[in-house]
Parts: sequence; structure tokens; C-alpha cells
Amino acid sequence: MGPRMAIIGLTCAAPAAATAATLPIDGTYGNASGCVHARTSNYGEDDSVRLITPDRLETMVTACSFDSVDPVPGGYRVGMTCASEGEGPEENHPDKAEITGDARSGYTVRFADGSSWEPLTKC
Repeated sequence: MGPRMAIIGLTCAAPAAATAATLPIDGTYGNASGCVHARTSNYGEDDSVRLITPDRLETMVTACSFDSVDPVPGGYRVGMTCASEGEGPEENHPDKAEITGDARSGYTVRFADGSSWEPLTKC
């Protein structure tokens, strides 16, 4: 096998790079403290930060990156990998949520455990 075939063989054997899923929204949405954080990158003392962007959900202590985004009636079902403040990557965990609403009324997030966030409006 020549050098060119060896390179082709290595390229084909390499694992595909993982790509993040994207929610089709037009910017950053949040509650009041989430939008302050989005503008300033400062959490301050307010632990009620809630943000949603096209590729993640975020609070003061947890960030979840979207792994899958699937349309459902009225919104999207997302699969995500979440990380919490103070934990290493080995503690990352999968989670699921349903995101419904629109840019005008805001987006509501309902998590697999039954908890939910109020409608988040555009920041």
C-alpha cells in the first residue's frame, strides 16, 4: 500500500467529530437575571439565572449542551449533556427537556423530571 492509500485508510478509520445540535431560535432568551448575565457575563448574587441559546441551557450552577433537537407538536424535544459547577467531566449526565413556545410569547422549558421554567423572553 502506498503513502496515499495509507492516509486515506487512516482518514476513514478516524472517528467522526461530534457535532452539537442547534435549536432554531433567533438569539438568547432568559428570565430577568438571565438576561443581565447574558449582557454582563456576571452572575452576581442572583442564583435564579435561566438562559436558553440555540445550543444550550444555562443556570448559575448548571450548563447543558444540546445533543439532539427533534421537532414535536408545538416545540422541540432536546437531549442534552449537563455539567454542574464544581464537578469534573466524569460527573456530566444526560437529560431531556421539551421546549415550547415562540419568540413572541417566550419559550417554556419542561424537564424530564417534571420541573419547568417560566417562559423565557428575548434578551
